[in-house]
Amino acid sequence: ASGAAEAIITFVSDLLLTLIIMEVLGTVVNYLETHATSLKPFLFIGIISATRGILAVGARLSVSTFEQLNPAEFRDSMIELGINAAVIIALGVTLKLIGNFLDEDVDDGAAPSSAEAGAEGVASPTDALARQVDTPIERSTNDAVMPVAPSET
Repeated sequence: ASGAAEAIITFVSDLLLTLIIMEVLGTVVNYLETHATSLKPFLFIGIISATRGILAVGARLSVSTFEQLNPAEFRDSMIELGINAAVIIALGVTLKLIGNFLDEDVDDGAAPSSAEAGAEGVASPTDALARQVDTPIERSTNDAVMPVAPSET
């Protein structure tokens, strides 16, 4: 039974590793085609990687007997699980915030129309984010970050 459990755990871990590699390759191909990238794929990769870490720790704990596991190893495993869970939560919140930011830019008309995009292709939320990043920023009296329109001199 232990051999079958280890085989299933290895299979799931390898499957998640394959998913990470496919996501990286998809991001590279997208960059080569559009010459623009997004933060979202890297956040997905981080979430998948942390999930894989949680599954690896859970697998390690499930196949070891209670006598084989000393308190220091158990404590280290619990810390690793907590850190991986915190990473997943942080990356998930970041993904949600970035998704909201990009959705607002698209809704506000920040993304150019296909005519404005020209021969380079269809405009994407990544283009809107790139323009937002390139916009100069000034501080207001309440220290909120506000974009400033480029001056035409």
